[in-house]
Amino acid sequence: MAMTDDFRYTVMMSVYSRVDCGELKTAVDSMLAQTLPPAEFVIVKDGPLTPELDAVIDGYCKEHPQLFKICPLSENQGLGAAYAEGTKLCGCEYIAIMDSDDYSIPERCMTEAEYFAVHPETDIVGSSIMEFIGTPDNFVSYRKMPETHDECVKFAHSRCPSVHPSTMLRKSALLKAGGYRSCHFAEDYDLYVRMLMAGCRFYNFQKPLVYVRASENFYGRRGGIAYLKKISRCKMNFYKMGFYSLYDLIKGLVVHTAVCLMPNGARTFVYKKLLRKNKKEISS
Repeated sequence: MAMTDDFRYTVMMSVYSRVDCGELKTAVDSMLAQTLPPAEFVIVKDGPLTPELDAVIDGYCKEHPQLFKICPLSENQGLGAAYAEGTKLCGCEYIAIMDSDDYSIPERCMTEAEYFAVHPETDIVGSSIMEFIGTPDNFVSYRKMPETHDECVKFAHSRCPSVHPSTMLRKSALLKAGGYRSCHFAEDYDLYVRMLMAGCRFYNFQKPLVYVRASENFYGRRGGIAYLKKISRCKMNFYKMGFYSLYDLIKGLVVHTAVCLMPNGARTFVYKKLLRKNKKEISS
């Protein structure tokens, strides 16, 4: 496939009632400002929204009546179910995923599209990310992702191999793997493992193409019995599917049990110091 002005892609985003209006505008505007503009913008309303959020979305629809497609759900169903419904409205072969509170650099989608053009065997392209608090220029950490397909496969045997809001993927590959499904806290990981098992090819740029919003309770949400049960169920499913070995399963359960049950301060240290590069390290 040659890279031409005819490359078409859909942006898909899910919004629920607790999203901040300002953060939503930052996310949507960053996708509208892409150097390679989207052909479509699908927004899934995951349950009833606040009047303020509805007003923001209505404003975009009036300003860009040919661009936006809205998929309203009668009740909140979670990310997997929301994206499963949103996928049905995506009319392009390529889908750029975007979270409702993050920020994509202007060259993100052009960069990913150009990679697809040069590497037509690839099914999903993502990137490493910067994490920020408040505004995108206040970045606090860098999350490095595996680059090549083989590195992604190896990485996936312990952790999620791509950052969901950084990815552009082929709709046909997504559907071949079974599409999105409900898997609370791990919808992306669940999808990527099924895509790998379906023979899909992965790539992650090392340059951050997306800035992901972090918060003070970001690490706190990754602890506790409820979170541990859901992640353990997900890993057990990977074992039953034949993707995880028994060693992968045991290692994953032991590590996640330790991290989920440790005090929040210790868990924050693990994520910030062991799994991320901080602002000083990035600057140096």
